[in-house]
Amino acid sequence: MLLPIVIALLFGAASSIFAMFGLGGGLFYAPTLVLLGLPPSAAAFISLVAITSTSIAAFTVYKKAEKVSWKLAAVVDPPTDIMAFIGGIYAYLIEREAALLILVAVMLIAGWLMLKPTPSSRSTPSWLSHFNIVIKHGDQKFIVNLPITVAVTAAIGFAAGAVGITGGVFKVPLMVLLCGVPIDIAVATSSFMVLLTAIFGLAGHLSAQAAFSAEAPWLLIATAAAATFLGGALGALKAVKVEKTKLRKGYSILTLGLAFFIILKELL
Repeated sequence: MLLPIVIALLFGAASSIFAMFGLGGGLFYAPTLVLLGLPPSAAAFISLVAITSTSIAAFTVYKKAEKVSWKLAAVVDPPTDIMAFIGGIYAYLIEREAALLILVAVMLIAGWLMLKPTPSSRSTPSWLSHFNIVIKHGDQKFIVNLPITVAVTAAIGFAAGAVGITGGVFKVPLMVLLCGVPIDIAVATSSFMVLLTAIFGLAGHLSAQAAFSAEAPWLLIATAAAATFLGGALGALKAVKVEKTKLRKGYSILTLGLAFFIILKELL
């Protein structure tokens, strides 16, 4: 009975942090479960349950607070997901270490840039400015350049798919740094995108009937789901009230921390 308690405490605390920043937590959940002695297949399924539960709770809070930009999600999410799928197909042709090195480098750079204030104005080459679109959200509006945004998100998605991660940790910095989106809108919109990814991943596991085994750790699954739902809701409620500058700084610290976590995980 000790393991469910450990999972409840760890996942509840972690989900509140990830929900604050529009993340699912897959980079933490799956490795932690493996370290706790669960087989990789069970760890992957429980991790997806935890991500889905975290994201449902966070998205519900952010939607109620009217922070989610549907148009922004429609621009940012499809290129990332499509290229992540293609990256997964061609993963065997790509050196995993090289792709992972690129992603970690991007995380470190993005984390550092997130510590800096966003320039009040951005310059786009004149020939590309024709492809700018203005996305309005409430009384706020931001300009998104389609070719640049699609190219960058597609490249990140391909590399993420090649190394076996969702790439969700990159979407908030991309929206903030590339599109000039306020951090609170970026975080809330990211929670919606993470939820979509988690649902599709969970559906894949369920369709394979791996989750319906009589030996499935149902107590651990239920514990992870309940703990992350509660933690996700509390984290999102906290994020809605936090100042944007503090939220941005916190995301930067989390991104840098996750980058070093990936490095340590690969070295051990």
